[in-house]
Amino acid sequence: MFSSLQRTRRRDLESPKSPWIENPEAQGHATVFLAKFSGRAGLMSFISAVSENQGPGSGRQASVVGQCTANASRKFKLALLNGAMKMDSTREIKLKLDQIKVVAVTCLGITNPLLTNKRFDVCIMDEAGQITLPVSLGPLMFASKFVLVGDHYQLPPLVQSPEAKENGMAVSLFCRLSEAHPQAIATLHSQYRMCAAIMELSNSLIYGNRLRCGASEIENAKLKYTCKASASSWLEQVLNPNRPVIFINTDLLPAYETNDRKAVNNPIEAYIIAEVTKALLLRGIRGEDIGIITPYNSQAKLIQEAVSAPVEIHTIDKYQGRDKDCILVSFVRSSQNPGISTSSLLGDWHRINVALTRAKKKLIMVGSCRSLSKVPLLKLLIEKVEEQSGMYIVSNKDFNNKCELKRCSNIR
Repeated sequence: MFSSLQRTRRRDLESPKSPWIENPEAQGHATVFLAKFSGRAGLMSFISAVSENQGPGSGRQASVVGQCTANASRKFKLALLNGAMKMDSTREIKLKLDQIKVVAVTCLGITNPLLTNKRFDVCIMDEAGQITLPVSLGPLMFASKFVLVGDHYQLPPLVQSPEAKENGMAVSLFCRLSEAHPQAIATLHSQYRMCAAIMELSNSLIYGNRLRCGASEIENAKLKYTCKASASSWLEQVLNPNRPVIFINTDLLPAYETNDRKAVNNPIEAYIIAEVTKALLLRGIRGEDIGIITPYNSQAKLIQEAVSAPVEIHTIDKYQGRDKDCILVSFVRSSQNPGISTSSLLGDWHRINVALTRAKKKLIMVGSCRSLSKVPLLKLLIEKVEEQSGMYIVSNKDFNNKCELKRCSNIR
């Protein structure tokens, strides 16, 4: 998102047509390009193609290793496979590979025997902030120069071992170099995803007001309903397209978290998410334009039971690199004696940043302000939403059938 490119000047890269470079498949599944161009102009054209998620162009001469979108990688692999089907030996495949201008592999796939003893001019690695240092070193060894693209303000590499994490494995090479050599960073300020009101949240909380909307149509984008459908008063407020950011405060409801075998979920929040999703669909918003995210796997499963429509429901971590016109967030944590540890999932500001930056036109958050305010960043978030007049407090009177709330609290 807030991208930094090592060893590359900003004026060569910052284009009004270039959106953020995104890739949900970091680490071993991230795509690496090996390409051939001629001179700096060819390299710049390749980087531009990477940033537009289109894959590189053809017919250029100089060598590049890079990491780009999984979609482009799949297209390349399919083309290579089709070519390989017509060959009779590994030697023929290698000869064919030597003629190809662009090669796409994953970070771990760089060790493929077909690439043995090959050298490239430049390595371009996308989503470098999500890749552990040892994994990122593999592709870099194939080139004398490299460009790292990413955002270390979003989720760091996933490291399961507490000991490895404590000893720095979760700090990416991208992050280390960004902090050690700030003069080598070229920062892209223009973003092409979020409307102005949604961008303002992460901009003020995380990025020090350095982000800008790259185009007026992005800045003023609104959710457009194609169907008319009646809804209760609270849903009318929540769905108002002129309010891009909405926080549904559940403090006046018995919307408490439950702990089932150490799995944390919130049935009332799941019910509210389901009601909002149904109302969006009735007004003509396509299921593929709606995304539902939450910090906890158990809550994601609970919401999947409550929402029958074909919409994407994932944890926040799994949604990094993805976006939708409308994003619904269930924060889950709420108790009669609120107290959220800053070491919990909600205490990680990288994760909160990812949650706030997935929506293009409408961001609907559901949670208990009383409980969430115990986390400093979430308290600032709540204050920011209140500044935008985006806070809506739901109560029992907003629901015609109070038995519904009691029944949904029994969902498991």
